[in-house]
Amino acid sequence: MGFATQPGNVALDGAVNHSPFADSLVKRIKTPSIDIEILMRRVRLDVMNATSGKQVPWSNSSLVEPGFSFNPDAASSQSPAEPYQPHINTATELEFWKSIEYTSDVSMYRAYLAAFPNGAFIEIAKSRIAKFEAPAPPRKKILPKKVSRKPLTSLPVNEPSANRSAETTAPAKPESIGRCRDGNKERCRQRCREGARRACRKLQQLGG
Repeated sequence: MGFATQPGNVALDGAVNHSPFADSLVKRIKTPSIDIEILMRRVRLDVMNATSGKQVPWSNSSLVEPGFSFNPDAASSQSPAEPYQPHINTATELEFWKSIEYTSDVSMYRAYLAAFPNGAFIEIAKSRIAKFEAPAPPRKKILPKKVSRKPLTSLPVNEPSANRSAETTAPAKPESIGRCRDGNKERCRQRCREGARRACRKLQQLGG
């Protein structure tokens, strides 16, 4: 099965009666006893030269053996065709290579090898085909890191100190226990000397 251009591209109509693809196909199909796959390669090269590499005819084939030709009868009456010597335009090759230089589509590199079997970039094209067709290595599973948890140590509990007498002893008695009215004889005498009558009577009650 042949296509006028590569996948994702639009075939040019051309400036004459036929498109570049149809014009080359009509001319090449008359070649006596030419194998169909060789025919498509020659058409591909004609179109690439005519379009400066912008259009690359495509073909899909499952043929196993060569031999199919659109003009097999002409071989008996005419001499065999001379070996085809394609004229490769260096500018065309360079233009085509620039259009696929950064692609990851293996079929584009195969198209380059088919169109330019002796091209300047065949080794690069083969290397990229091998690279993109190589199976991807399995991804390594990243296991979560184990966090070592140290056992929690209990904080020491301070026992109440025996020296904390202020917290355990009873609150101090108010200063009122040293007053005359509370029975302090010394205080009553002092107050009585100062002329306090109540202090004197209290002092008498206390027997002092």
